[in-house]
Amino acid sequence: MILGAGDGYIYALKLSTGQQVWKLETKASVLGSPVLMQDTVYIGGSDHQFRAIDIRTGKQLWAFDGVEGAIVGKPLLHEGKVIFGSWGRHLYALNQNTGELIWKWENGSPNRMFSPAMCTPVANQGTIFIAAPDRVLTAIDAANGKTLWRNKEATVRESIGLCHRSNFEKNHLGA
Repeated sequence: MILGAGDGYIYALKLSTGQQVWKLETKASVLGSPVLMQDTVYIGGSDHQFRAIDIRTGKQLWAFDGVEGAIVGKPLLHEGKVIFGSWGRHLYALNQNTGELIWKWENGSPNRMFSPAMCTPVANQGTIFIAAPDRVLTAIDAANGKTLWRNKEATVRESIGLCHRSNFEKNHLGA
């Protein structure tokens, strides 16, 4: 089990006993949710850093320190990118292997309360979808971070789900 904590550490615990396997110190609380892929955990913190960590050893593989605002949400792994939001008004896409910034997106609002921080991005066929506190559903090109479209008809807010397109269309749209 991997988790961040308010004491400024990221912990790995044995599921069977709760015994600590390792801990990694950060510069502030770690309120972001981790995502695991193979032997790497990806997690962001309140210290304006997003990290990739070796699950077995707790060794930091890379850190991206160009984040504006705290990271508190759950990242998305998609097409070799790790995508996450922050309370600094941006959604970030980093190279999953190196931590290099690929693109940074914002909704155009100067109000940080409309940041894509607590939304969980989802993806389908090269498109990232978010429902941020600005109450607009947004589609973003995963390759370059460009806005494809924004829709505020449903006044969505931070809650989103995605099913396979063909199943949804067949079962609900008669296509």
